[in-house]
Amino acid sequence: MKNRLISYDEALDIIRGALKPSGIRLQPTLNQAGGRPLGRDIVATISHPRFDNSAVDGYAISRAEDAAEGTLLRVEGSVAAGSRTPAPIAGGTAARIFTGAPLPPNCYGIAMQEDVNEEGGLFVTLEEPIAHHQHIRRAGQDFRAGDILAEAGTDITPGVIALIASQGLLEIEVYEPPRVGVIATGDELVPAGRLLEPHHVVDSNTPMLAYQAELAGAKSTRQQLVRDDPLELTDVLERASHDCDLVIVSGGASVGEHDHLSHVVSKLGKILFHGVAMRPGKPVLFAELRKTFVLGLPGNPASSFVCFELFAREAIRRLASYREPELQWRPVPFLGEVDGLKREEFARCKLGPHGATPIREQASFGIRSLAECDCLVRLPIGKKVSPGDLMPATILYR
Repeated sequence: MKNRLISYDEALDIIRGALKPSGIRLQPTLNQAGGRPLGRDIVATISHPRFDNSAVDGYAISRAEDAAEGTLLRVEGSVAAGSRTPAPIAGGTAARIFTGAPLPPNCYGIAMQEDVNEEGGLFVTLEEPIAHHQHIRRAGQDFRAGDILAEAGTDITPGVIALIASQGLLEIEVYEPPRVGVIATGDELVPAGRLLEPHHVVDSNTPMLAYQAELAGAKSTRQQLVRDDPLELTDVLERASHDCDLVIVSGGASVGEHDHLSHVVSKLGKILFHGVAMRPGKPVLFAELRKTFVLGLPGNPASSFVCFELFAREAIRRLASYREPELQWRPVPFLGEVDGLKREEFARCKLGPHGATPIREQASFGIRSLAECDCLVRLPIGKKVSPGDLMPATILYR
């Protein structure tokens, strides 16, 4: 009796229930922390802005009586960014002020320099009225001391780097990246640079998957080719279980005579699922091997690529302690047409201004499609999908 194929969502639930983040924290310098998840909340100790300041280059006044259009004001004093707190502005006068400069204590509002008529640098005439508080940035307008700026598990993007740097921090706690090994199986595979015999295929999966793992937040610990030999695969997996949190195996997960992964891992550990009702990716396998997890992917390049994005990316981000490890799906117009799919399908597509267009070659052997696609579109079982129908899509590498 054949094992029942589980759904994609059921497979994800099993992975989510099995994987637990290590919680180990490191403390690198700020310029080494990019792309990692924060190890603890960042709480502001410095408000932003720190003090009231000018949002423009212009002229500051002190009272409503001087704010009307057509008012002639004598220019007294100048305040630049980095100046100490300036003296108060006298009535009937304007202070020259520059973007970021601290405000005089009695500043009513600021006229942009484009909205005044300058007369020899000594006087200005307002060509527009000045509203109360106009062009003023107030202290703490963006955030105040005590505010949580970023929560633990947040991906440290350039914007998060800016927040951290604004607090004067040189070092920051981050979670340690998971150690991920990549193995490709197959007697036909040879690494790049080797002399090719007629029966050989250059291995593209190992470097592809290793880079996908790095982009997902992993620390790559090993990349290896393994022959279709159960003893060799057993030895490699046993050694990998000592220095990897997750081992991704490309090939050998199906049920042919030369597919040994399920047999090997069932002896070394426990298979949590094997077989998913999806295309590509039917042979996907997930197993526990001591404290290491094994994710078996189909060997065809497009299948390996897609299944990594659908399973391994979230697995790595969970192990890495990201706050939101799940793929983000949003509805987009699908510009293809399918009808009566027997398995849920994940189409490689190119996203354009009008929607997602399927890449011409959707077969699992296709490599060119991996460079051309920038999103995956999820297509349902047994339903007709017409051009323009909204389908869930996840964006790749943007």
